[in-house]
Amino acid sequence: MVEENKAMASALHEWNSQLEGMVRERTKQLGESYRITRKLYEELKKNFESTLEVLSIAIDQRDHLTNSHSFV
Repeated sequence: MVEENKAMASALHEWNSQLEGMVRERTKQLGESYRITRKLYEELKKNFESTLEVLSIAIDQRDHLTNSHSFV
């Protein structure tokens, strides 16, 4: 029974090590996914702000009475 207990403890330790490795790998993958998502978000935000600026300039150019009223 003692030998069986040692064998089970050894197997459990090995399994735990494997799980920890899997968690580290997945954490690394999630970190990389977050970095990519954050970069894409910043690009999207910049493009959105540029679009708003261009649209406001277009509105201002359309009518001289509203010039500079819609500029962001």
